[in-house]
Amino acid sequence: MDIILKKILDFLEKQRQIDFSGLHSTMIQRRIDTRVIATGTCDYSRYFNFIETFPEELDCLIDVLTINVSRFFRNGLVFEYLAKQVLPGLIQGKNRAKDPVIRIWSAGCAKGEEAYSMSILTDDIMEKEPICPRIDIFATDIDQTILKKAARAEYNAKSLQSVKYRLVKKYFIEKNKRFCLMPEIKKTVLFSVYDLLSKKGHAPPESIYGSFDIIMCRNVLIYFDLQHQEMIFKKLYKSLADQGILVLGDVETPPGSYSRCFKQINTCCPIYRKT
Repeated sequence: MDIILKKILDFLEKQRQIDFSGLHSTMIQRRIDTRVIATGTCDYSRYFNFIETFPEELDCLIDVLTINVSRFFRNGLVFEYLAKQVLPGLIQGKNRAKDPVIRIWSAGCAKGEEAYSMSILTDDIMEKEPICPRIDIFATDIDQTILKKAARAEYNAKSLQSVKYRLVKKYFIEKNKRFCLMPEIKKTVLFSVYDLLSKKGHAPPESIYGSFDIIMCRNVLIYFDLQHQEMIFKKLYKSLADQGILVLGDVETPPGSYSRCFKQINTCCPIYRKT
């Protein structure tokens, strides 16, 4: 990696305690280039001087280094499989064990669509159950700005393209061409800042102890090199409850030694069970 690029990332980590060094170097360069152009600084050395002088630019830099593309029920087959095969069995198991809570972690949650999709899915399923555990969903990202948008839970029509019309009518209120989530869905999700590469703990502090029944970590690993993927998987493994479910992106698989720690539970979706 270019020495000046490394200085930029080191400065960002020192100022904001976020480590982007594990991202692929070509992606880092491409995304920092957009800020060099936007600020008119011409090259990395001048851009480094710029962020030292104007540290508020770090908000823009974090924004371009994070990947905030998402929508509700993205990759619908994954959610269909969770609804038909995973969640009913999990709910029944919780009821048999008299365990009152299902714990879910959406890691790299962006604007919250994935976390809210899980809340909608579980709420819709549990209407048919005579006894229902409580749903606690923890949603984390490293971008504070995007988390504020997620907490507002207001979306445009494009974000809802994969949502069934029945669910749109049931869980959203349309106002001025914006779609606002119903309060009972919003309150099931707790948003917080958390860096998957942080050395402080294996789970979001707000979750206290981890032990998640389901972790959604989709389209996050693909941006990291193998060494940092393994660091992330160490956290995911420790944070999952026994027999917990891990959902990855379509082209992602458990790296290295962790391939023996998870078993894919179907052939059509990247859904794994902790072994």
